[in-house]
Amino acid sequence: MYDIQQMIVGVELLLGKLNGMVKHDKLLHFFYGYWIFIIVSVIGGYLIGLVFISVLAGLKEWYDSSRDNHTSDIMDFIYTVSSGLSITIFNYMGFLN
Repeated sequence: MYDIQQMIVGVELLLGKLNGMVKHDKLLHFFYGYWIFIIVSVIGGYLIGLVFISVLAGLKEWYDSSRDNHTSDIMDFIYTVSSGLSITIFNYMGFLN
């Protein structure tokens, strides 16, 4: 059985490897999208979580596009929504039941 220190080291190694493959900004979009989706889904269900995170990600990118010192990128939206979308698809395919 793993102890908490080994788990933390494992997560740090995984994030380090992912950081080399994917930009840090995209990882942040993915993980924040995941946690917001999980919190909203616990309260309202998977579809409500997916709609919420999609609207939130769209508004965030719209905000970024309207500011001179921010960059708006469709890939930020896709990374934010992708975790919630994949969980919703897996659920409706019966993998999470």
